Amino acid sequence: MGTTLASLPFLPGLIVQSEHWYFVATTRDNEKTTKLAIETTSNTRGAYRVIRAIQYLAWWAETVYLLWFLSNVLTLKEVE
Repeated sequence: MGTTLASLPFLPGLIVQSEHWYFVATTRDNEKTTKLAIETTSNTRGAYRVIRAIQYLAWWAETVYLLWFLSNVLTLKEVE
């Protein structure tokens, strides 16, 4: 399982604190989580940037993560 996890460099996430949106990337490397500000939804430009970030994460989940999940998780053998 260690080699299959190596093919997935990080797990993404979103943190929303009031109108502030952050992207987080959690890695297995030293159990590190990186937090980056996306934007604030208090203005129109910021709201569009947040929407674009969500769209990109949806694309990533459908293309990169789903393929990894199908080939690494759904193919695991039952443990007795």
